[in-house]
Amino acid sequence: MQPIWEFASRVISLFSKRRLEDELSEELRHHLELTVEENIRKGMLEHEAWSAARRSFGGIEQAKEHYRKQRGIPMIETLLQDLKYGARILKSNPGFTMVAILSLALGIGANTALFQLFDTISLQALPVVKPQELQIVGVLDKGKRGSFTSDWPLLTYAQWEQIQSGQQVFSDIAAWGDSTINISQGGESRYAKTLFVSGKFFQTLGVRPMLGRTFTPADDKAGCAASGAVISYSFWQREFGGQSSAIGKKLDLRGNVFEIIGITPASFFGVDVGQNFDAAIPICAEAVFHTGTQSRLSKRYVWWLAAIGRIKPGVTAVQVSAQMAAISPTVFKETVPPNYPPDTAKRYLGFTLKTMPAGNGISGLRQVYIQP
Repeated sequence: MQPIWEFASRVISLFSKRRLEDELSEELRHHLELTVEENIRKGMLEHEAWSAARRSFGGIEQAKEHYRKQRGIPMIETLLQDLKYGARILKSNPGFTMVAILSLALGIGANTALFQLFDTISLQALPVVKPQELQIVGVLDKGKRGSFTSDWPLLTYAQWEQIQSGQQVFSDIAAWGDSTINISQGGESRYAKTLFVSGKFFQTLGVRPMLGRTFTPADDKAGCAASGAVISYSFWQREFGGQSSAIGKKLDLRGNVFEIIGITPASFFGVDVGQNFDAAIPICAEAVFHTGTQSRLSKRYVWWLAAIGRIKPGVTAVQVSAQMAAISPTVFKETVPPNYPPDTAKRYLGFTLKTMPAGNGISGLRQVYIQP
């Protein structure tokens, strides 16, 4: 305990320096007078006694400095002296001081902003259950040909069906695509960022509704038409004033009416970092926007979906990658677009399904900014 008390006393001395200086001067004066009296008793003259006393102390100022070092923390004291000196210099040069302060403020602000951007698009995990278990699945090759109609066109609907039925390494797997759909019933157009999601989308991510319910596989069946919609917290606040009565109300998406069945938590923005969704509807409902042969559900050359899966317990990422590679020949053989010429079809059959970690989500911003 002795070293701790000694250190504490040294720290305290930094904040009571004037009082301690007065005490030190008084103590040295008292010792000096006692030494002089002792010298006089020994037969010295008064002036000889004072000279001898001063010599025995080695100089008053030197003695003071010795005691200061013993009771203080020299490094901190030197720092405080330097700070005081710097403050005096800055005070005497107001123009230079202003430039220095502005430079520091800009530097600190820029670094803070850069870190916040990096943290948001690269470091933060998705606000879902055990995000480290999630993997993105899709065709990551850049040689794809066809129509690309979403932000993450990694799969066609036909490929998704094959993956869903053929995979064995995910406990749950889901697909999603995005679109911007007009929600205005007349007048000026207003658009909602809409996700087309498979029935297990929210279940795979582990996202529970704040109000109502989310989709189940029963909601994503062929011919589902305009059925239910799950809306985001921000859309609920903006369009329905945050009222619980929003459940059961109708949402008009380009003339197609969907009943609101659930609202997601405020923390959930989707899986695309940097983008927020407004409403989610089942993939099967895509057919009400593009009927018959125009539907993206029937066009094998339209790339508009991406898949995300939750790895089964005990399965490694290496095993997931290996299984996706193993089922790739079957997936692409069964889904060759009929309008592909022979050379394009051959290249298509050589594709391999790839996986990548999805714990931090998927982000176009990350691809743009991560290197700079």
